[in-house]
Amino acid sequence: MARTKQTSAKVSSGHPGKPGGKAPRKPIATKSARKTAHVSGSIKKPFRFRPGTVALREIRKYQKSTELLIRKLPFQRLVKEIAQEFKTDLRFQSAAIGALQEAAEACLQMLAQVCEAPEAFPKESKRMVFEARAFTLDISGVFAQSQAKQI
Repeated sequence: MARTKQTSAKVSSGHPGKPGGKAPRKPIATKSARKTAHVSGSIKKPFRFRPGTVALREIRKYQKSTELLIRKLPFQRLVKEIAQEFKTDLRFQSAAIGALQEAAEACLQMLAQVCEAPEAFPKESKRMVFEARAFTLDISGVFAQSQAKQI
C-alpha cells in the first residue's frame, strides 16, 4: 500500500471573512443559573448524626457542667406558689431558693437512677414534662437504696 500525504481539513471560524480558526464555544450558563438548575433537580437531605452520637455529646456536656438544669425563674415561681398555700406574704432569700433548687435536682437525680421505668422521664422519651408514674415509687425505699449506695 502506497503512502500518501494527508491534508488537514479547514475549519471555518464563526466570524465572516476570517478563514480557519477554532469553532465558536457554546455559551456557558452563569453560575447562579447552574445552581438553580442543580437544586431544582434534587432536594439535598439534611445531615444527620448516627444514633447515639448526639446523646453521648449531651452526656459529656452535662457531666462537665456545674450549672443547674431546672430554669431558675420557673422554679422560683413554683416555690412561691407552694409557700402561699401555707402562709401569705413570705419572702425568700436568693440563696435559700438556690439551695432548694439544688436539693430538688439531687432528689430527681436519685429518682432517675433508681426508677424502674426510665421512659417516664422526659429525656428518654423526647418530652419536656415528667409523667406522674415516675413518682409513684415508694419514696422511702428510694432514699434508703441511695443511702446504701453512698456508703
